[in-house]
Amino acid sequence: RKGAKLMQKLKGILLPTLSLLMICLVCAGLLAFTNGFTKEYIEKAEKEQILNMLSSVIESDRFSEQKEYSTGRGEPYPYYDAFDKDGNRIGRVLITSTNGYGGILRLVTGIDAEGKVTGLKILELHETPGLGSKVNSESFLNQFKGISRELILSKAGNTGASLGQVGLIDAISGATVSSGAVSSCVNTALEVNALIEKGAN
Repeated sequence: RKGAKLMQKLKGILLPTLSLLMICLVCAGLLAFTNGFTKEYIEKAEKEQILNMLSSVIESDRFSEQKEYSTGRGEPYPYYDAFDKDGNRIGRVLITSTNGYGGILRLVTGIDAEGKVTGLKILELHETPGLGSKVNSESFLNQFKGISRELILSKAGNTGASLGQVGLIDAISGATVSSGAVSSCVNTALEVNALIEKGAN
């Protein structure tokens, strides 16, 4: 009888414990599977987002993996080489940043093989809505296309199209600091691109 009672007590303890252990193992397995699936999905989404970002500033058949270039001043600059369908490098996309009026301004700049700006996309912007935020408008950003020299910010009332040809950019009225931040990022991208080209030759 004592042995039977002992076995019954052990069963009363072991069965719930084993059941709980099995539940934990199943949950752990499901969690691991879910994490793996989620990680793969996130990585795929991030790659698509990066590809869309790069393609928005330069036409290319494919891009390299992210590289970095250090000038010895501050953080290294991320960049991607752009290639045509035959594998020839046709340009480069660089990510630069600086302080604007309201905080960090981060910019993506496309530059072709001749060193000319092909397009811009603002990644991070904290400027005043309706004022400094206007630097994200197409009319302002399009001024930079085709430029290959250091930019000079102009407060004059000239059109961006004519100024752009000689490296001058028409600032947004009332947002000189924000306009200057974008110009500074493009200048840095042009400088870094020239240094990369110099090292590659």
